[in-house]
Amino acid sequence: MDIINIIFNPPRRWGLRGDLYLWDKLKDYFIENGLLHSINDFEHKLYSLFHRFVGVQLGSENMSYVEEFAHGGMSSGSIDHQFWIDTGFPILIANYIRVVRD
Repeated sequence: MDIINIIFNPPRRWGLRGDLYLWDKLKDYFIENGLLHSINDFEHKLYSLFHRFVGVQLGSENMSYVEEFAHGGMSSGSIDHQFWIDTGFPILIANYIRVVRD
């Protein structure tokens, strides 16, 4: 579990309010199911889980709304696809590579 905490060390900034909750849901998934053994499998699983948890393919829209991630605030429940493309997944993948190589 310590490795997962390192990989899922949160970024300093989020896209929209729902992004934090998606981050936590992804982290919880890997805590329950374990990490995958290759970077390709890990990356593929991230995209698959995004589709599963958000309901659309990453990048198919600018933003998506997920009721489960709505906890108050102006953009509550909103997922910023560009955040995940530019920041979220690159951070997770870079952290995975760093942890697996160390």
